[in-house]
Amino acid sequence: MWWWILTGVVVAALVVVWLVLQHQTDLLGRSRRHEETDPEVARALREVRRQIDQGKGFPHR
Repeated sequence: MWWWILTGVVVAALVVVWLVLQHQTDLLGRSRRHEETDPEVARALREVRRQIDQGKGFPHR
């Protein structure tokens, strides 16, 4: 019976970690929040998201 509780705790922890990571990596959401206060930051965040979507990450050496 105790392993059901442990499994539930692990699953709940994984869901919380996933939600936090989703919130932290939402570049387009951040660009929308910055749109009114700082359009330049919003534009830069949109450009970064576009580059990530195109597979242009950090340059490889």
